Amino acid sequence: MNIQNIADLASHLCAAHDTEASIAKRIFKDTSCGCPAGVDAQGFWVAGYCEGSDREHEVHRVPFPCDSDAIDKAIEQADKDGCATWNDTHGCEDCYPEGSCDEYGNEFAPGEVGGPVDPKCPTCNGDGIIM
Repeated sequence: MNIQNIADLASHLCAAHDTEASIAKRIFKDTSCGCPAGVDAQGFWVAGYCEGSDREHEVHRVPFPCDSDAIDKAIEQADKDGCATWNDTHGCEDCYPEGSCDEYGNEFAPGEVGGPVDPKCPTCNGDGIIM
């Protein structure tokens, strides 16, 4: 699909209305990390997000006119960025027990929270801490 403007973008994303707020809401709900998004004079933009982290994520911009695949790829990449930040920073207290190390060689003290998520953690099932 060729996207020329905000109306085409809203249609492609199945947003309720052809407004920036409606598009942003649709993307927030449809991404794992709740990506912020919008439309400005330069076209469409989206960025990753991670609750509980102040890490800034790259803003992925797609100027109009564009192909719908470019929009989808930007959203997918932004969501991956936010999820990667979560996995780097939101391990539960059992993800890496005392004396063990994460994949970067960082040793953890007992009950320490805030390191990487262990995808094999039996406590959080690889989801990390609950916010």
